[in-house]
Amino acid sequence: MSVLPGEGDEVPDDLKVAWRPHGTKVDGSRAGASGYVSDDLDSVPPLTSLPSIMAGVGKLLKQAQKMQRGIAEAQQQLSAERLEVSHGGGAIRVTVDGHGLVHGLAIDPEFLKEEKTVVEQALVLALQEASAKARALHEATMSKATAGFSLPGM
Repeated sequence: MSVLPGEGDEVPDDLKVAWRPHGTKVDGSRAGASGYVSDDLDSVPPLTSLPSIMAGVGKLLKQAQKMQRGIAEAQQQLSAERLEVSHGGGAIRVTVDGHGLVHGLAIDPEFLKEEKTVVEQALVLALQEASAKARALHEATMSKATAGFSLPGM
């Protein structure tokens, strides 16, 4: 089975030039500066630019390694960080780390005498606030760790 058009096959006008072999002299938009069919190889940078391309890749790799070290340090910092949130007039205290992992929960025994729904609501609100604070700290810390990383062309 051939993928090339055969006798009598309809080929759209905008694709007709594409069927010509490389090196065929043509007129029109597909013609390179020499008047021959241009292709993707005409836009490939010359090998003389390879050293500068490799230097850019090396710089990018060094930036990525630096960022990786910064992220690892930030992760350790977040694990050591403790945030405490209280609700219900201080009757409920929640302690989380910078990743949002709960490390402590303290409930005043007198508060447990309240209605079940009041205790549950205060507990949920305390956990939600602790989670939001941890998320904000995490985003700020990670943003600092990745702030110096830039991609070429962006």
